[in-house]
This record gives sequence, C-alpha cells and structure tokens, in this order.
Amino acid sequence: MSDTLTQLQRLQDAIRQQHWQPVYFFYGEEGFFFDYFENLIVDQALPPDQRAFNLSVLQGAETTIDALLAHVMQYPFQAEHRVVVLRNAQECASLKDLLLYLDRPVASTILIIQYRRPKLDMRSQLGKRLAQTPYLIALPKLNEGELRRWLEHYIQARGRTISPEALQLITQGNIQELAAIVQELDKTLLHVERGQCIDLEAVYTYTSIDRHYNIFELVDAISNVQTHKALRIVQYYDERDALDAGFYFQALALLYRQFTMISILHQRKVSHPQMLSKTLGVPAFVVQKLSKSARAYPPTAMREVFRLLYRYDLKAKGVDNWKMPLAALLRELVLHLTTVAIRHRTTKKASLL
Repeated sequence: MSDTLTQLQRLQDAIRQQHWQPVYFFYGEEGFFFDYFENLIVDQALPPDQRAFNLSVLQGAETTIDALLAHVMQYPFQAEHRVVVLRNAQECASLKDLLLYLDRPVASTILIIQYRRPKLDMRSQLGKRLAQTPYLIALPKLNEGELRRWLEHYIQARGRTISPEALQLITQGNIQELAAIVQELDKTLLHVERGQCIDLEAVYTYTSIDRHYNIFELVDAISNVQTHKALRIVQYYDERDALDAGFYFQALALLYRQFTMISILHQRKVSHPQMLSKTLGVPAFVVQKLSKSARAYPPTAMREVFRLLYRYDLKAKGVDNWKMPLAALLRELVLHLTTVAIRHRTTKKASLL
C-alpha cells in the first residue's frame, strides 16, 4: 500500500475509534476527501441531536481568525466535544494568525481546517509550525492503482465486495472524479445486500453507466470481430472528449490481457471449462466467451495481434506518430485487429478446401 493510502487509512481508523486530534489541517487537490473526512469527524464526534449547539461551520472569505477563535474557545453544551469547521481557509486573510492557537489548542474542541490548495507554503511560519505537528494532512489526487484500492476498502467497510471487472468499469472513462464514482457506488450499495458482491450487472442496473458503451464492450467487440460496434464505442467516447490517455492505455492493457488468455486457450489441451477457469483465474462463463473469441482469432493470428498492440502502444507515446489523435489511433487499431482475424480465418478456410 502506498504512503498516501496508508496515511488515509490510519486517519480513517483513528477517527472511527474516536482517537481525536485537536486540529485537522487538510490541504491538497482531492476535493472529495475534504468533504469525506469532515463528515466522518462530525458523524463520529457529534450525534445528530448535539449538533445544533456544538457544530459551527465557517467560510474562509467571511471569517477572521479572531472570529474563528471565538467559536473554538466555547465549551461544549451537553456534549463531550465541539466541532468547528473552517472551509476554504485559503481565502482567510488572517490565516497566519492561527499559529498562536496551535501551541495551546482547546482540548474539548475539534478544529477542522480545509485549505483547498495543492500545496501549503512550508517556508511560512504557519507551514513550518504545522510540519512539526500531527495536524497537517495532505489529500492528493490518487493514481489509478491507489483509487481502486481505496474504493475496494470503501466497499469492504460497508460489508460488500466488488468484482475486478465491476471495479474497473466504474472507474474508467466517462466517470473520472472520485466524488462522482463514490456517488455511483453509493447508489449501487443501496440495492446490494451486505455480504454480497457488486458485479457488472449490478453496476449496469443501478448506475448511470451505459451497458452498451464502455471499455469492456469495446474489448468484447474487438475480440469477437464486431468491427462496426467497436468503432461506434470509440466514436461515443471521442464525441464526449472522454477518450484520453487513461482510456486508451487501459483499453490496450485489457486487450493485451484478453489476447493473452486467448493465446493460453490455444496452447492448453484440456477443454473442460472448470479446469480452464482455474488456469486463467476467471469465472467459467468468461472462459466460454474467450473460447468463442479464440475461434475468431486462430493461433496463427496471435503473433500479429501482439505485434499490433505493441506498435500502437509506442505510437501513443510518440514513436512513428506525427501527433495523430488517440481516437484515430484506436480506430486504426480496431480495424487492423479485426482485419487480422478475418484474414487468418479466411486463410484457414482456404487451406481446408
């Protein structure tokens, strides 16, 4: 697990165990986590019936540090803690004056500072002081691997699991912001019972993801030589400006995985679905789909298929490519791959005559 995920996990666990810090100074780029941790702290520190008198939410542009401290210094009313939130703290002109409070914070108050900027000036007195405390918490954008691992933990914490295919589908292409992804997952969680697995069908049924236009349908269309369908999917993402580098290289990775499994099927002498399922590490119904694709792409086509995938990986990185858009590259790859299948299938039929 990355350092970022480890820090977020430890913070989340500490809050749920109500091991409080007097100050949480959040900064970074991932807007979802600002709201997520604010809500988590409020939920754990204050039952709903205690919030009217013990929760204060202030805006940085409308607040001075003196006004903030007036809220912070108040004692809880029939509660163990007060929670004071300063949102958009980067807009607070007197934020530097918070320095004095950091030396003697009020034990009964939980102060949440949301500094929505990618970086905090660590050369400033405030930055230097915060760096010496456990109060400073970075909320950077997660990379693809971190995002998936965090979402898996998010789902597991709610008593469900999610299949790799469903997780990949919900994090790809047309849903890119973490807040939007979690919103889609939350809709699905309402309909999937505890202890159950969120699969592709659940994602299609309960989210806004189109079952006909997604990266898995694209891979299936190519591996089943459905050229027009594959080109329609490429066009769908291109028209919505969603065919970016992330989508392109994810499509290549999935195609490489798909054709690797097809190649393994060609090499295996056993044909029992359960044995092949265990070998490939996929469900039996996936083996049946792969067997169909294996008939579309005979063994003689495999070397050419992998050569094309390698070539178009390099092209997307600028090798032998004069700034050709990714959508155009993907269209070319679709046409080349399906043409390979048709040509080798035709050659095979001709050799049998």
